[in-house]
Amino acid sequence: MTHLLLPDLAGFSVEQVTLAGGIILVVVQSQTAGSSCPDCAQFSSRIHSRYQRTLADLPWSGRTVHLVVQVCRFFCKHPACPRKTFAEPIPELAERYARRTTRLKEVFEHLGLALGGEPGARLAPILGMSCSPDTLLRLLRRLPDHPIEPPRVVSLDDWAWRRGSRYGTMICDLERHRRLDLLPDRDVKSAAAWLARYPSIEIVSRDRGGEYAEAARIGAPQAVQIADRFHLSQNLHEAVDQAIRRRYPEIHSLLAPSGEVVVGEDLPLKRDDAAKEATQKRRMARYERVKVLHEQGYSLAQIAAYLGMKQETIQKYLMQPPRPSVYKPRHGKLDLGTNPLFIGDSFRRAAATPLRFGGELQQQGYTGGATIVVNYVTQLRQLIGEPSAAGPVMRTRPTPLKAVVPSPREIAWWFCLPINRLTTKQQEHLQLLQERDNELSSLYDLAQAFFRMIREHSSSLLSLWMQNALESQTSELRSFARGLGRDDAAVRAGLDLPWSQGQIEGQITRLKLIKRQGYGRAGFDLLRQRVLHAA
Repeated sequence: MTHLLLPDLAGFSVEQVTLAGGIILVVVQSQTAGSSCPDCAQFSSRIHSRYQRTLADLPWSGRTVHLVVQVCRFFCKHPACPRKTFAEPIPELAERYARRTTRLKEVFEHLGLALGGEPGARLAPILGMSCSPDTLLRLLRRLPDHPIEPPRVVSLDDWAWRRGSRYGTMICDLERHRRLDLLPDRDVKSAAAWLARYPSIEIVSRDRGGEYAEAARIGAPQAVQIADRFHLSQNLHEAVDQAIRRRYPEIHSLLAPSGEVVVGEDLPLKRDDAAKEATQKRRMARYERVKVLHEQGYSLAQIAAYLGMKQETIQKYLMQPPRPSVYKPRHGKLDLGTNPLFIGDSFRRAAATPLRFGGELQQQGYTGGATIVVNYVTQLRQLIGEPSAAGPVMRTRPTPLKAVVPSPREIAWWFCLPINRLTTKQQEHLQLLQERDNELSSLYDLAQAFFRMIREHSSSLLSLWMQNALESQTSELRSFARGLGRDDAAVRAGLDLPWSQGQIEGQITRLKLIKRQGYGRAGFDLLRQRVLHAA
């Protein structure tokens, strides 16, 4: 039983084992004949006194275990040593001044790493142990960093404290598959300083961002930089998607049967982003077509098959109109019906002289600019049916679709995927677009050629591809090619070498889980410990 209860107690003898109040008390006696002074290292066997240390240990069969260890205090025999007596150390059981055994401390560290403070403290009593959340977090913060062997291939990527506002940096060793460090920012100086500490670095894998490219150039000038292939393909797909959205009215007219109304015709929604404007028009046109078909007596199943939509979505459209946030501008500082500044004949004066009226509103407490007033008055004119400089009023009932035309996003995937992954109908539509439009045909050939280089891990044809892309009619493709030219060496290395950002992306996914377990209350020091010491 003693072997089952206790760890290896070399130098100790078990004197007594009792069970009182659900707690197992194990009394052990030290058998050490002497010890060395911690100050002068002089060995002494002269016993001054004995005392007891009570240590919490791992539970046995769900019962709490306490070790009562009787240790000696020795005289220091060195006459010049300021320490007259010293206590016998027991490093095989516990650290100096500790109140728990080393193996119990390690279990608490694993609990804290896996669960955090509050969840780990709630689980500990169920396992027969007792620990507060602060103790778990304190143990985590005291964990020493793992020694870092000089890395050769490292990867840098950013992670978000709060997406769009604050970012940090993770650094991984791609050869040894381990996390090396976590930085609290995405600053060039901090990343370059970390890289400069390890002159053994030969390869730096990164995304297409400029911060890490500059950091690698400053901190590891001897290293070869690699632009990640996934980010290259993602950038090209975004360029193709933007080109398809820009050309979508022509594409729709080519794929739609004769007599069909072009999606987005005469829908003057005011948006700064052309891609979002096209999506907005397409959604509004689909909503209007659902209403028209329902009024003509078609069932939900027929409308769903006709438009390629789910019956639940169609039913939602028929039960209530679309949410204003989808089809109308967001409410700003001026809002009809809720702003007391638009009362009486205020709107008529605003419609006549919006700039002057904006100045009057500012005198009454309005904090926005005059341009907001002008845009808002233009929208109000459209709502009441008055003509304005912004364009004609949106018609309420376009002609129903004769056939389902794919969205720009789906068509963009046609240009990026291999031909054998497309359906027969998609291949027919793609061939039609290539035959009818030279720009789309060239865009497809160039996109397929670049993705072929990525799949084959070869940059031998990159120079020819960039020359053809710069001479193409597609402005988005020319912009993408110019970006490749500014990062030419890293792009070629990314196409030729086997390293990529895939491994560090998985580590960042783990980091996101750990960060969310902290409910946003954990500081960087605790997050760093949990990420670097995670199993």
